[in-house]
Amino acid sequence: MQPRQILITAAVVIVAFGAAFGIAGASGGEESKAQAAPAAKAPEVIEVKSATVDASVSKASALPGLNVPKKKKQQEQQQAETGTTTGTTPPAETNETPVTPVTPVTPDPVTPDPTPQPEEKPIIVGGGND
Repeated sequence: MQPRQILITAAVVIVAFGAAFGIAGASGGEESKAQAAPAAKAPEVIEVKSATVDASVSKASALPGLNVPKKKKQQEQQQAETGTTTGTTPPAETNETPVTPVTPVTPDPVTPDPTPQPEEKPIIVGGGND
C-alpha cells in the first residue's frame, strides 16, 4: 500500500470512532439510577351474597320401550337340537381332470447399452496453434 492510502484509511477509522462516540453520548446521556416501583396496593376483598340454584325437569312424556333383538345363540341351539343346519351345499362332483396352474414367466429386464462417449480432446490454451 502506498502512504497516501494508509493515511486515508487511518483518517476514515478516526472519523468513524469519533462518530460512534458522538452518537453514543447524544443518545445515552447520563445514566440515572434505577428506582424501584412503588409497592402495589393490597387486593380488595369483595364479599358476594350466596346464590341459590333450583333445577327441575318438567314431566316428560312417556318414551316407548326399546326394541331389543333376540340373541342368535338361542336360534343356533334350537337348530343344533333338531339337527338341521343352514348353509351352502357342496358342489356336485364332475369327471373333469384337474388343471395344474401355470406360473407366469417374467422376462429378464433389458438393460440398454451404454451410450458411447466421445473421445476427449486435450484443451489447448493459448494462441498460435492453428
